[in-house]
Amino acid sequence: MNKNFLPLLLALSLAATATSCIKGSYSENYTTVDDFDYTNFALDNPDSTYHAGYFYGTSGTNVFNIKADEDKKYVAGFTISMLCDSVVKPGHVTRSEYCVANKAGAEHSPKGFAVYYQHPDPEQNVVNDINFVKLGLCTPKYVYVCNTNLVANLVKYGNDEIPPFVEGDYLDLTFKFYLDEQATTTQTVNLAKYDGSLSLLTDWTKVEFKDTGAYGYVDLVLTSNRSDLPLYCCIDEYAVGVIYER
Repeated sequence: MNKNFLPLLLALSLAATATSCIKGSYSENYTTVDDFDYTNFALDNPDSTYHAGYFYGTSGTNVFNIKADEDKKYVAGFTISMLCDSVVKPGHVTRSEYCVANKAGAEHSPKGFAVYYQHPDPEQNVVNDINFVKLGLCTPKYVYVCNTNLVANLVKYGNDEIPPFVEGDYLDLTFKFYLDEQATTTQTVNLAKYDGSLSLLTDWTKVEFKDTGAYGYVDLVLTSNRSDLPLYCCIDEYAVGVIYER
């Protein structure tokens, strides 16, 4: 090839690229992680928790909702917490229903996490637990889940009012994804079950979302065969992928 022709070819290529950028499409593809690090808000409260009508995840990609009554008191949905309690033994009374049952042994997490509570009356629960609020298509990637200390102790040892789990008892957390008001996919993780022996999450466990398409909002559903069990769980580091084109 004539060497004098190379600069001309390069110039034409750059011009074509510039024209394509002006007249063509623009796209972004990125991942965000909501880690609920509302440390300053939680530490301002005596119980190291934080309630709000709703709050953005730290990435700003999703909104996490709560249900409040007419007096603006928390009823159901998400709470930010920094409380930890690793003690699971007979007779133990946790100081708060918002303590995660991690194995670290610390009383406080170095950062916040979210505690989800599902009211026994379906009418009292949040309609959409998590809303995607950015432009584009959002696909879930993974999340970390764990039991609260209250649930862990009730499942394993019970108390004067609630007996411990026996054969066949279970507690599941299901993520239900919706796009344009239509259910797309679901994914369930087991938090506790008694099947020959007791299986119980007492540390943060990563859940990978597989074969899950884009969503507009997510509902969390806690299910158990035990109607006497309070329905709490903890989540952290909720990661999603976002594709935006125009």
